[in-house]
Amino acid sequence: NEVLLNNGTKLVLAGWKVSDGISSYTINVGSSFTVRQAATAEAVWEAYYKVLVFDSFGSKIREDWIKGGEAAKIQVKDFIDYGNRTGAKFSYWKGDLSGNQNPATITVNSPKVITAVYERAYYLSLISNYSSAVGEGWYTEGSSASPYVSQSIVQTSEDSRVVFLGWNCSLPLTVTKPATLAAVWEKQYLVDAKTPAGSVIGVGWYRENSY
Repeated sequence: NEVLLNNGTKLVLAGWKVSDGISSYTINVGSSFTVRQAATAEAVWEAYYKVLVFDSFGSKIREDWIKGGEAAKIQVKDFIDYGNRTGAKFSYWKGDLSGNQNPATITVNSPKVITAVYERAYYLSLISNYSSAVGEGWYTEGSSASPYVSQSIVQTSEDSRVVFLGWNCSLPLTVTKPATLAAVWEKQYLVDAKTPAGSVIGVGWYRENSY
């Protein structure tokens, strides 16, 4: 009932087309028909095509036979976590499928070989003793990270505050491995002075241990 060709194509017997001069009709495989006079039974074949999906690391993800003309849904994992803050992100398709939609749909009218291209990714951790750090997460290898804090000045009391100075590295950061960045904060205190005559110069916010 199946004929396997050498190019990723196979023919599957779908039924029989019967013609006896009186009428013409199709029957299923294994079904019988009444012989009323000389008749001809012609095999009806349907083409199926092999769809192979690999990842860019050489692993086979999927192998299916799809009936010709039908649509196949192609889907892979968006992210693969290898542990130790290292992983891989799906980037795009190549081969007999293009674009970066995942899942994607393709009409199968011939054998298909599709590769899901992944990019290595690393996790960027952020530490901030004040305010909320924004930008923590996974970054593809070689991409740039420019994290920030939601509030650059945080009032800790009526006459004290902390001011965000930046991170313990220069930005933007090119991500080439897992990394942890710490926010650098400066403590400041309010210096106030009053005089019954004239004016006072020098009041304001001063960093801790300054003069």
